[in-house]
Amino acid sequence: MVVNSMIKRRDHMIEILYQNYHQIKHFFFPILAFALSFLGANSKYKPIIITAFIIFCICVVVHSILAWRNKVFEINSHHVKISKGVYKKTYNEIPLSRIKSINTSDSLLKRMFNISDFHLEIIGGDEISFVLSNREIKDLKKDLFSQIPEESNKVISQRLNLMEYALIALTNGKLYLSSLSICFAMGSFITSHFAVQLGLATKEQMVHQQADERSFWNKSNEAFSTTHASEWLIVLYVLLGIFVISCIINLIISYLTYRNFKINNNGKELTIQYGIINKKNFVIPISHIRSIQIIEPVLFQFFGYAQVRVDNIGVGHQRTAWLTLMPALKKKHIQRLLNDYLNQFDNVSIELTPDKRTIPYYLITHVFKLYRVIFMAILFYFFSKVALVVLIVLMFSGFVSWRHSGLTFNHNFLAYSTSTFFKRKTIITLKRYVQTTGIRKSILTRKNNKAHYVFSLFSESLVERYRCSFLDRHKANDFLNYIVKNRN
Repeated sequence: MVVNSMIKRRDHMIEILYQNYHQIKHFFFPILAFALSFLGANSKYKPIIITAFIIFCICVVVHSILAWRNKVFEINSHHVKISKGVYKKTYNEIPLSRIKSINTSDSLLKRMFNISDFHLEIIGGDEISFVLSNREIKDLKKDLFSQIPEESNKVISQRLNLMEYALIALTNGKLYLSSLSICFAMGSFITSHFAVQLGLATKEQMVHQQADERSFWNKSNEAFSTTHASEWLIVLYVLLGIFVISCIINLIISYLTYRNFKINNNGKELTIQYGIINKKNFVIPISHIRSIQIIEPVLFQFFGYAQVRVDNIGVGHQRTAWLTLMPALKKKHIQRLLNDYLNQFDNVSIELTPDKRTIPYYLITHVFKLYRVIFMAILFYFFSKVALVVLIVLMFSGFVSWRHSGLTFNHNFLAYSTSTFFKRKTIITLKRYVQTTGIRKSILTRKNNKAHYVFSLFSESLVERYRCSFLDRHKANDFLNYIVKNRN
């Protein structure tokens, strides 16, 4: 098999169709739909827009074919060699010893053709991917990557209940926007083709609407100016209906995404698998797990739940930099989860927190940032009432940030807690991955005997630095000497 693995290969041909479908669906088609809705479906610019859309699609197809043809790779018992590029070719030769983890993923379309994406994560944060048949991937894992961690045969399934799926669905902003776009697309299709049958408009009104060449912006302005107060209740009901339908769609998507969620730790590597339509399979060495994240969105906090993630070495821009260890879990069960799968970590409590006297400083520093001041000034000029509401929300966000801020450090871990727009995040990092610690002082901190505690973590990014503000200064010296003190 090693001889066969030295043959130069290309990605499976289905990858051309797959990439074209995704680019046109997720990039060009939304732009086309937005342009037509904004300018008007019957606008005089419609032929120009559609022609440009067709030209762009042809360019995408030609580019994808050239990219597929120029991407050639060779995998042997020592190296992975890859060359790719359309306008500028690049050549890479990567020793197998530099590959720190492998994972596979697929989609419903690729599963029909018995192919998968084969991802190799390189020490340093880079990742290379190939699209191969499942048989080829199996052979490569067996013959060439036997020394690189891969999944164990024993995998324990973690079942999520309806409540947990609902929390995931309601707190995933990107997923909700996708489901909301589906609702609007369905609503637009129904009102455009079946408005007369549903009693929403007469034939004369539909003819007039189809002949109306005004843009979406002009139509919206007229609708807002002519809508009576009694009709706003109907509008609110419609919006509420759209929200409910979006939540249901989001719940279904969440179920399909995280169904068959499985975790396994065989002592050397952590395996995470999930998905029905798009199956995901991640494998990382236990020794490469730098820290864990405990994420608590607002709804999670109300019901006592949290998400648990693991940070691979180097939190860069790669999608495998952090992985979801558990998408929804009762907070009281986090320690048990860590004992079962990551016993080198503990769910430590935050000990050093800002006191009540520092609340005004958090409110002020949270609101008075340059970009926010400019935004608020513009908003106050045009919509003073809306600006007042936004100001109150920002100040409350600053209060929540004060409430959730804190720091803990001992001979095993450094734990840091913060809040971003009401979402609490706690990062628990193994001490050996803490690179620097420091103390910062200002006029405000000196006056109140406080200090800003700053630290940086080992990362494949250029900078990964954190700051916990307005903490008591009595542990400042211990924090400055944290790295060298009690070194394991």
